[in-house]
Amino acid sequence: MLPVALLLLVGCFASRGLAAEQLTVRQSSPLDAVLTWSDSAGNPGGYIVEYINQPADAWVILDFSPPGRNTFTHPRLAPRTPYRYRVRPFFGPTSKPVAVTIAEGLSDQGYAEAYASPEDYSWAPPQRLAVPGDAVLARKSIRLPATAAGAAPGDLTAHVVKSTVSGFRLTWSDRSTDEEGFLLERLGDGRDFVVCAVVEPDINAFGWALEPPARQAKFRVRAYYYGPPSNVVSIVTGAEPDEAPPPPAAAKSSG
Repeated sequence: MLPVALLLLVGCFASRGLAAEQLTVRQSSPLDAVLTWSDSAGNPGGYIVEYINQPADAWVILDFSPPGRNTFTHPRLAPRTPYRYRVRPFFGPTSKPVAVTIAEGLSDQGYAEAYASPEDYSWAPPQRLAVPGDAVLARKSIRLPATAAGAAPGDLTAHVVKSTVSGFRLTWSDRSTDEEGFLLERLGDGRDFVVCAVVEPDINAFGWALEPPARQAKFRVRAYYYGPPSNVVSIVTGAEPDEAPPPPAAAKSSG
């Protein structure tokens, strides 16, 4: 299995005058929350869905929703627990996609057995590498329309790591000055790229691996920043479905 921890970050954003998304929540059952928000952020790359239980908690990432999808279900919640939610749009230019092919020449069984065996992924954590041309790039802002296209990550390349059955390192040229980080995005079953990892700013190399039976995939990297957060909505979950109701209060004697 791939032992690469996803480095999830919470970013902040100086508003460009965009209106915050309007978020609502309803409970489809005592332990399921359904979030819906307006989709009016001005052509975002997608939305990040976050939650906390208490106001002092750090926000936890639940999902990265692609543009055009404005609902998310948070299922099987803890009973009798408060939940608070918000969404934020994210923006930023992307690299050109790169195709990856691994495990060529292996049978399906051989691929699965090799993947299940221990492998060395010490090379895989996000890092800053000396990428050709990276040091002399004129880095630009991703937040200004006039410079955003030129600030997109460039020269994205996938390097298959032969000491693993399905691992590869992605490297790119960091052309931006003001990213909150980079998103690794993978082409899904449809036409949408789906966020699969978040790394810190100034990174330009990151390891990944495909899982059997997948042998081919397309990836891209986005230099991102967040838009303004939505309003915060709250619920308190109910009891477990099989939880016995509390006993009725005893009647008081009038004396």
